[in-house]
Amino acid sequence: MINKKLKFISDSFIRHSGIVSVTLKSEMAYRFNFFTSIIWSMLTMALVYFLWSAIHKSSTSITITFQSLVTYVCLGQAFSFGRPGQRHVLMRIGHGIRSGDVLLDMVRPTDYQMLNFSGSFGSFIMDTLFVSLPSYLLAFFIFHIDPPSSPAAATGFIISLLGAFFLVFSLDFLIGIMAFWTRSVWGLSYAKMAIIEILAGTMVPLSLFPGWLQKVVLVLPFKDMAYTPLAIYVGQIEENAIIPSILIQFAWGVGLVLLTRLLWLKARRRLEIQGG
Repeated sequence: MINKKLKFISDSFIRHSGIVSVTLKSEMAYRFNFFTSIIWSMLTMALVYFLWSAIHKSSTSITITFQSLVTYVCLGQAFSFGRPGQRHVLMRIGHGIRSGDVLLDMVRPTDYQMLNFSGSFGSFIMDTLFVSLPSYLLAFFIFHIDPPSSPAAATGFIISLLGAFFLVFSLDFLIGIMAFWTRSVWGLSYAKMAIIEILAGTMVPLSLFPGWLQKVVLVLPFKDMAYTPLAIYVGQIEENAIIPSILIQFAWGVGLVLLTRLLWLKARRRLEIQGG
């Protein structure tokens, strides 16, 4: 029995590693997309840099130092999950449902949700290596952003960034399978981008939100898609609060995975009943 379980785990790992590898090779075939994504990141960095420069000079109520603010917003754009190119899985699922290709995915010897997770993780690796890190290094030279506030902050940032990916994938999968009922996910995909840029705290630190809105946003999972890793990096989340913050982040991730799992099973039953 134990040997069978170990073999199942081994086979699953090999299968999903293969999916990640195929995604990496597929992404490399469109290397120009990396260049355009870097340009997009740098342009948005410049925009938010000059915007916050003007706001910081004219406001006396902002308690965050300008250097910390610049580091936060530039880092947010470098590692943003809200870039136009960060919708691979969401659009793939939506298109597959509309075109009927989802039926082919369902007969594969791989769970549909895990299939998309593996593909999304491959895209995340490529985006991190060829878009986020180059954008991050350019921000050091152009906008003179700060390094992590401490070694613990650097480690916490990396772990929390993985947690943010986990959450964003779950949100993408949730929006994608909504195509079973809405037929199109274009509007929802742009709403997701807006949520990550605003409510997740990519462009504006949540500590600068009005008090009532800050209380609402801090109890929702959106903050863990951007604010948590960024705040850890710049030291807004203190070292003794890093681990609890990451645990909360991953708890939200597990909750969203369970929710999306239930919705996927319901959507699959709907497809089977309709004769798919």
